[in-house]
Amino acid sequence: ITLHPHDHNGTGSNQTITERAEIAERETVAASLGESVWYGFSVYIPEDFIVRDSRLVFAQWKQAGSGKSPEWALRYRNGRVHFTVETDAEREVYEAPPTPKGVWHRFLVHHKIDPDRTAYCEAFMDNIQFAEFSGKIEYEDEKNYSYFKMGIYRDAEPHVDILYFAHFRKG
Repeated sequence: ITLHPHDHNGTGSNQTITERAEIAERETVAASLGESVWYGFSVYIPEDFIVRDSRLVFAQWKQAGSGKSPEWALRYRNGRVHFTVETDAEREVYEAPPTPKGVWHRFLVHHKIDPDRTAYCEAFMDNIQFAEFSGKIEYEDEKNYSYFKMGIYRDAEPHVDILYFAHFRKG
């Protein structure tokens, strides 16, 4: 997935200009509340990928109908992958093992959201579990399903970003 400056501009939650290039799951295959789902995919971060201390999301699970932050997301910041969970009170952040560039990384995320918005999720990178959450998540009174998107979501930057995705599976 390639993102050029000014691609699909939007406004972030902190009123900054954002850019994105994405592939999103259709509503007809999205996970319903109460359904336990596993997502697996590989991501290649090129050697020349610019490392920065700003927003860069490459996979996210969003509540349908919500313009808010994703319920959980995989982010790349300062050369490390982070998994974030939006709870009732805050954003919880889990840091993955070191994330070298120039190699493929395999991600596996398992989650379940019950109708009362109690959730369980866990994240793995390269067969190592680095995140596990159980508790209430945000956004009650929204639609009753969440959907998956992958791509590049960032604050406005003057350069091109490329990430490679492969071997997507859902079960």
